[in-house]
Amino acid sequence: MTRKTTTPDLRDILSGNKPANTGSTKEPATATPIKENKERKERNLSTEKVKFTTGLDPSTLERLRDAAWWSRDPVAAIVERAILEEIKRMEKAHGESFPQRREELRPGRPVK
Repeated sequence: MTRKTTTPDLRDILSGNKPANTGSTKEPATATPIKENKERKERNLSTEKVKFTTGLDPSTLERLRDAAWWSRDPVAAIVERAILEEIKRMEKAHGESFPQRREELRPGRPVK
């Protein structure tokens, strides 16, 4: 008997859900820590990761998948590097690091 496998999409990867062909039902994502490798521990970096879900334009997602495939970098590593670079750019434009927020973010789009 041949078993059909598919590559999970970014929503599955970021939310921690199994791909649809596994027969599992999707549940809301939770902030579950993921243990990191020894190298991160030795460099005294955070040893835990949290999962989150976000939406992407389909063409951006395809470009991300292509970049991950050709570079052999994990999608999560590419996304994390991009987010860190954007935060650095925003902090530079702001003139300093942003202070810690006073309360949790509200879900959905910010009110302008």
